[in-house]
Amino acid sequence: MPPQTAARPGKKDKDWYSISVDTLRGWGLLLLIVVGLGLGWFGYRVWEQRALERASARQIADCQELLQRLEGEKTTSNYREQLNAARKTFQEAQASFGSRDYRAALRDSGESYAILLSLLELMEVPSSVGQAQFI
Repeated sequence: MPPQTAARPGKKDKDWYSISVDTLRGWGLLLLIVVGLGLGWFGYRVWEQRALERASARQIADCQELLQRLEGEKTTSNYREQLNAARKTFQEAQASFGSRDYRAALRDSGESYAILLSLLELMEVPSSVGQAQFI
């Protein structure tokens, strides 16, 4: 018969672990901070997307107004190629806006707006002035 060892006094066998309240508070605070940062990032992304949507919608509306104004002019026949290029990028902007790609819509409508604005300024300048115009 093997010898039995005496149990050490003060040493108890535990089937569980104890975690202090301070440790739980620390983990809870860390979890709260991580959740707060995640919600903040998500909120910023939603805000940014809506801001892009508003800006691209405004730019497309301005571009459409200029396009309608220029299509009514008789002098646009001299600048038909530039007007067609502006119309094409405007249609691309509308397609991007429809597919919710607001960055591309803003970029394309900005390009179209710049072309249309330069055409409008070019038509308003009298031909005898002799200024250079780059498109």
